[in-house]
Amino acid sequence: MDNIMLPMAKALSKEGVPFTGFLYGGLMVTKDGVKTIEFNARFGDPEAEVILARLESDFVQALLDVMDGKNPQLQWNPQVSHGVVLASTGYPASSTKGALITGTEKTDGILYHMGTKVDEEGLKTDGGRVLMVVSLADTLPEAMDLTYHELGKIQSDSLFYRKDIGRKDLKEWH
Repeated sequence: MDNIMLPMAKALSKEGVPFTGFLYGGLMVTKDGVKTIEFNARFGDPEAEVILARLESDFVQALLDVMDGKNPQLQWNPQVSHGVVLASTGYPASSTKGALITGTEKTDGILYHMGTKVDEEGLKTDGGRVLMVVSLADTLPEAMDLTYHELGKIQSDSLFYRKDIGRKDLKEWH
């Protein structure tokens, strides 16, 4: 917040483009410290899903407050959130559409549909980022275990997911 987000907000204001809304900072931990990948003001997936899973306040009220120039009073679940995207074969260059997906009904927790469709055969892929599993737990290792356990319940010949999401952060928990 002190090194990236607040300076960005101050710079926007100084440049004559004060920002009202929600600004997402896409950040990456590197060997040289935290670096900025992007800023965006949309609630894109997967960024929003993993963060908003912890929001306990009324999201619509928060949006209305911001639009009215008020500072929204947000309440957050203190647990850690962890999420992993199931992507379509070929993503990001291309995507596989129409591949059958099974097992989603067996998942517990939070499952976001990003690029799916339903037809007479069932749930199918319909985009690059297809599904996202998000878990909440008291620690990052617990949240990661939950997420990867739930991912194992979902089956499709045309989906893959990364197995390293959050691994670098584990060092802080040990």
